[in-house]
Amino acid sequence: MQKFSNLLADLSMDFADTKMALADMKEENANLKSQLLKQEKTDKSDLEYIDNIYHSNTNECAYCPTCIDSKNIKIRLTKLPRAFKKLGTFKCNECKSVY
Repeated sequence: MQKFSNLLADLSMDFADTKMALADMKEENANLKSQLLKQEKTDKSDLEYIDNIYHSNTNECAYCPTCIDSKNIKIRLTKLPRAFKKLGTFKCNECKSVY
């Protein structure tokens, strides 16, 4: 019975250590996401504003004007299927705007 109690105590300690490690990883993940957003900020110098959408001068990507203008981050727009043509051509997966 003593062995079982010791084993249970060890498992409880291991569980507590795992919970602490998970909390540390969540905090680190949040910090890394914040750093990534700061790195994605743009100065708009490589973008051209055409038909209410930012287009890259260096590649064929379209970027969300709402996210660039309000959050200062570059978010690529997703092209909508033809079935949604009445709604728009592109959708932002970040702010959910449709263009």
